[in-house]
Amino acid sequence: MSSLLPDQPIDVMLLSVGVNDTTSNVSVHQWQQQIEDTIDIAQRKFGVRELIFLSLPPMAQMPAIPSPLNNFVGAKASILDEILQKVCAAHDGVNYMATDFARMISEHGNGQPIDIAVMFASDGFHPSSLMYGYWAQQIVENMTQLLDSPTAQTDC
Repeated sequence: MSSLLPDQPIDVMLLSVGVNDTTSNVSVHQWQQQIEDTIDIAQRKFGVRELIFLSLPPMAQMPAIPSPLNNFVGAKASILDEILQKVCAAHDGVNYMATDFARMISEHGNGQPIDIAVMFASDGFHPSSLMYGYWAQQIVENMTQLLDSPTAQTDC
């Protein structure tokens, strides 16, 4: 089993969590504990120097979730996202990346209103290829800024 562990610490680990927890019966306490456990494992077992958690998506806007259920799911996603932000802020080397969904829509629409559905795959739940592209762009910008900052660890 130890042969599966990396030989060197991991510089950056990026995690997207929470959608399944939002749609299932995971309590706020359980969610917070899972995030704490994930941080512990990433740092202790894998030597992660910078851990980035992506924000939860705008679940209330997912076309696959009908009204009024979308409001309930969206509210729960917001609560879990707030907890994620607080847990990240409480740990060194752990970062929260707020995905700028409004920017994605604005850039795609060239200043014109667009249908939010273009940001979702045909199932109305998962991200579309367009959304993945914008998401990747923001991730690269965030990681570059993080790794180029004077506080970034450089003991490679």
